[in-house]
Amino acid sequence: MKFSISWLKYLKQFRGEKILSQALRMFRLHAIPFCTLLGNMFNVLEPQQAKFTFPIIASVASEKPELTREILRRGHEVAVHGFKHVNYSYITEQQQDDNISKALGAFKALDILVYGFRAPYNVYTEGTPKLVEKHGFLWDIGIGYNPKYRGAILRLESK
Repeated sequence: MKFSISWLKYLKQFRGEKILSQALRMFRLHAIPFCTLLGNMFNVLEPQQAKFTFPIIASVASEKPELTREILRRGHEVAVHGFKHVNYSYITEQQQDDNISKALGAFKALDILVYGFRAPYNVYTEGTPKLVEKHGFLWDIGIGYNPKYRGAILRLESK
């Protein structure tokens, strides 16, 4: 139990007071099965004939390929969201490259074509755009990628 308390103190120090409320919110959200959430999204999108791009973690797609195939079967798109959901600001450019490469390999093994990318947590480092280009993605959905948006984000945050 001592380890758990130390861990919570570390999280509080690292992330501030918001970490506990965020953890509770995520616990409640993850209590709902993903297939239910996905069904709810389809129920909203389909009557409007709207399509969506689902950034998907490749390790999850590998574990539950039926969910990814259902997204595609319904005419939506799948984008790479990394192999594991890691914050790119905490890993090296080489580790980012490995994460993206492994994700592309997993989607290829599932015979799923992907054209787009979105970094986990929408966090980009200076090297991430170069990796997006290196791996041949046609587009990137993250607002952190394009330098013109980076300035806009900084202006919004300073207000």
